[in-house]
Amino acid sequence: SDIAHQLKIALPEANQNLVFIHDAEIFLQRTNEEDVLDEDILNHTSSLSIPTFLLLYLNKYTFSQHNESEEEEFIAILESCLKDAGIKVVLVQEHDVVKGGCKFDVFFKEAPEYLIDEPCKLFQEIATKLYSEPEYRTVSLRQILTKMGH
Repeated sequence: SDIAHQLKIALPEANQNLVFIHDAEIFLQRTNEEDVLDEDILNHTSSLSIPTFLLLYLNKYTFSQHNESEEEEFIAILESCLKDAGIKVVLVQEHDVVKGGCKFDVFFKEAPEYLIDEPCKLFQEIATKLYSEPEYRTVSLRQILTKMGH
C-alpha cells in the first residue's frame, strides 16, 4: 500500500532493508517465514523471529469498496490476521477527506459485528490518525513506526 511504502521511506536508510511489504492474502498462504523472504535476508535473520504487522488503512471505502466476493475475501483475510497471534494489527485512520477520510464511528457501522466483538476485537487498539498537512502526516507516520517497534 501507499502508506506502507511511506512508512518504509520514513525509516532511517540503514533500517529500510529490514522492512518487507507483502500482500496480506499472499502472506497468509505461506507455510513459514522462509516462503516470503529473499535468500539474502534469510542469511541475515536466520535465527531471528521477524515481527509481523497488518497495516489496516481505514477510510470510508475500507468496508464498502468491494463487490460481494471481494468483500468476503477481504473480510476472511482480515479475520485470519486478527486471529493469528503472530500478526499485530496496526490501525491507521485517514482524516484527509480527499483520500476518503471519515469519522471513526463509520467503521463500527460498516465492519461485520463478529470482527468488532470477541475474539477478533478489530478496534481494540487506537487507530493512528493520518492528516493531510505534511507536517502532521509525518508525525502520524512516526507514531505508526513506534507502534511497530521502530
